[in-house]
Amino acid sequence: MPVAELPLQRNGLLVEVELGPSAPYRAALWKRGLLVPPPVRATFLVDTGCDSTTVSEQLMRTLNLPATSTTRVITGTTGVQGHPADVFAVEFTLLPQKAQPRRWSACEVLALPLLNQAAEGLLGRDLLNQMVFTYDGPRRIARLTY
Repeated sequence: MPVAELPLQRNGLLVEVELGPSAPYRAALWKRGLLVPPPVRATFLVDTGCDSTTVSEQLMRTLNLPATSTTRVITGTTGVQGHPADVFAVEFTLLPQKAQPRRWSACEVLALPLLNQAAEGLLGRDLLNQMVFTYDGPRRIARLTY
């Protein structure tokens, strides 16, 4: 099983990812003879407190994908009312520096305005739950085994 080691940086546990249209959406575009948007690379923050993997609204606009639905999101700053977030179907690929990539050909991500300058998204528990996550504080690293 591949093991990705992520160093704990000043801005947290950061990992490079690639986002693009989900495999079913790509197939539908190809079938209709339409252009498929190219994937984009981004830096994500590993966030074990985040239920759903979240992408900045700005990054999702560059992909020009249609939202599949809308959901309400409750965070520490929204109160119990929450606020709406668009849901997108994407292909999501984890690109650790010294390990084999991990790809999800079709998964859902939320788009929200993110203010973290170091990351364009949050790698949430929906995808982390499909891996073994080990945090080694004294060595200042984390491992993702998949």
